[in-house]
Amino acid sequence: MPVKEVTILGKACGGLHLGVDQLAMDPVSVETAGDVGRSFFSDCKNVVVTDGGKVKRRKGFNRRVQHNVTSFFSDGINTVFTANNILYRMNAAYVITPIRGSLSSARMSYTSGPAGIYYSNGVQNGIVVAGTGMSAVWSEGTYYGPPTTRQFSGPPVGTHLCWFRGRMFVAEGKNVWYSEYMSTNLFDMEKNLITLDSDCQGIIGVGDALFISSATKVYSFVGGAMEEKKEEPGSVFAAIPGTMMLVHARGKYSGMAVWATEQGLVIGASDGSTLVVSEDRFVWGGVTEGWAVCRNGECFFSLDDNLFFANFNLDYVPVTKIVKDGIEGFGTFGNYTIGFGSGGIWTYEGDADISDTFEDIDAEFILPSTDLGTYNQKRHRAVLVSCKTEGNLLFEVFTGDGSSVVYNIAAFGNMNPAVLKKTLNREQKSGRFSYKLSNQNGGDFLIDTIAVSAVILHNKPSGLGF
Repeated sequence: MPVKEVTILGKACGGLHLGVDQLAMDPVSVETAGDVGRSFFSDCKNVVVTDGGKVKRRKGFNRRVQHNVTSFFSDGINTVFTANNILYRMNAAYVITPIRGSLSSARMSYTSGPAGIYYSNGVQNGIVVAGTGMSAVWSEGTYYGPPTTRQFSGPPVGTHLCWFRGRMFVAEGKNVWYSEYMSTNLFDMEKNLITLDSDCQGIIGVGDALFISSATKVYSFVGGAMEEKKEEPGSVFAAIPGTMMLVHARGKYSGMAVWATEQGLVIGASDGSTLVVSEDRFVWGGVTEGWAVCRNGECFFSLDDNLFFANFNLDYVPVTKIVKDGIEGFGTFGNYTIGFGSGGIWTYEGDADISDTFEDIDAEFILPSTDLGTYNQKRHRAVLVSCKTEGNLLFEVFTGDGSSVVYNIAAFGNMNPAVLKKTLNREQKSGRFSYKLSNQNGGDFLIDTIAVSAVILHNKPSGLGF
């Protein structure tokens, strides 16, 4: 009987593909993904795709502050967060100081401007002054200029802030006001107003382009001065509140804006154009809000209670899912990516999750159902895993009827390069298979490729190969 060898995980891993189960229902649809193109996950946990397209267990989160943290922001000079309706400042040694109390529980928006960090939650606003790190009143400025009949006022109290090209943008409901040029506290509320079709979801600027999301679409304004900007088509996909960010990465997306939508990740370029970079791989509906940050091409973002990683150093932007209790959002602090939430403030670093004790990082990924390129029933001979790993791996083989067999793949450890081979159960027969690989005891791994060899049986199953 003929033997077929198939690479089920190739070197150019495409990450999570939420539609892959539907794709796999078509016979011979994804069986050569590892050989010609990209391999995808139907599900995964605590893995990332490296710049080389390989699959790696994520790093650990080290808890630095224990608090119920509801927002976080750092501009490189001051770092602030809210917890229990109090605004705190945090220094480089993770020492925290309360600087304003009695805040509303509404979500806080931040932006970095000339005087420091500006903040507003739709009920209260203020400035964390760069020189002192203390909270100050964000008061109305004084108009200096030729006589005018225009009426000026101080900053409105909004839900979204953005300092961009010498203007402070403040959104409340459908209205987005912008300040006088090079002012943060002088607003002509009648003249300097953009009215959206629905409530604002976020504001971000890059190059000559300003992107403002309503609940139904993203507006794109392009040009020089604010008075000269023209509205471009923008994107029909609205941003999820809290996910608009700038991309700091190597490659073609560097310096662009990005935001998460229910239809995928959308890039906004400096010319006002937009592009869905996750194609149909990442569609996540019913989301109310999120947090996002991108540092060195590593993008972390949350969508309600779900956490994700995206690699913007790769043109195809693979997305994976991560899990960490107590983290609901992300930010940056010095040289670290920060996770924050009900469990406190965590730095993304090290080989384990560290709170009061060291915690294992359980990592796994599931490859989609495949018929290995033929309708015939098959039984496996062996699996080969090209990898580096700290410890043994678990490899689970699922048949079309949902039954499975788990194999322990012994490893040499110490993250040395190896090709690990495991003989598989020849009594397990099916027309289709799916596969799951996971670590043991939280061990780190870097997976290059996975290949299986199977014996092709003469009898052909009916239907879809189950």
